[in-house]
Amino acid sequence: MCFKKWSRDTRIWSGLYISAHTLSGTSASYGFPRFSEIAGKLAHVFQYALNAPLGSDLHGPLTEFLSDGISLLETDLLEISDTGKENAMTSLFSRSAIALRSRRNRRP
Repeated sequence: MCFKKWSRDTRIWSGLYISAHTLSGTSASYGFPRFSEIAGKLAHVFQYALNAPLGSDLHGPLTEFLSDGISLLETDLLEISDTGKENAMTSLFSRSAIALRSRRNRRP
């Protein structure tokens, strides 16, 4: 992702928020709570990006967090497609979330 070009474009963040929020609600209604949780966390980040300035110090951790979340959604979706069940892998996403939170909390 190139944050310099579009980090303040609310149309992009809004579209991402709506998409992730829709995925979260739909997957929950179909009985996939982990997929719903991951999509919901991504929706929360996108909503935050709509309402708060994103300093350049967050670009790296945010990119990693979003990439991990999207990768987990993709892995889980493939597992659901193949077996009808969710993939239990959430550790990478959790590590990125913790790193992003701790970095954000260090900001002056």
